[in-house]
Amino acid sequence: MLEGLRSAGTSILLTTHYMEEAQHLCDRIAILAAGRIVAEGTSTSLIARAGTTTVRFGATAGLDVAALSNSTGIEFRVEGDVVVAALERAQPDLLRLLQHVERAGLELNGLEVMRPTLDDVFLDVTGERS
Repeated sequence: MLEGLRSAGTSILLTTHYMEEAQHLCDRIAILAAGRIVAEGTSTSLIARAGTTTVRFGATAGLDVAALSNSTGIEFRVEGDVVVAALERAQPDLLRLLQHVERAGLELNGLEVMRPTLDDVFLDVTGERS
């Protein structure tokens, strides 16, 4: 119903704690904390403010994390049996990572690329992230 009203050009004020719902239905989003607007914009602009994309993959035999960091200019760290890095510029950083792995003849097991979400934005701007 809300999508139909929105498509018809009706202005709607929606209050929700569900960030996925807000991202899907809202053209503009305002995040409130302690009765004040702490962030406002489109979902795309808010997510862009949230910062970095994270890449994760399994730490496999033959992978030299220090050499990977030096070769790509990305700071990788090992967390248990997973290698993790925050990417400031996702596309060129991922390209350098994949080129290094290809040259080294390695495979990235369980490769995950995770963008920030509106939930991340909410936690950051409200100070609720632990």
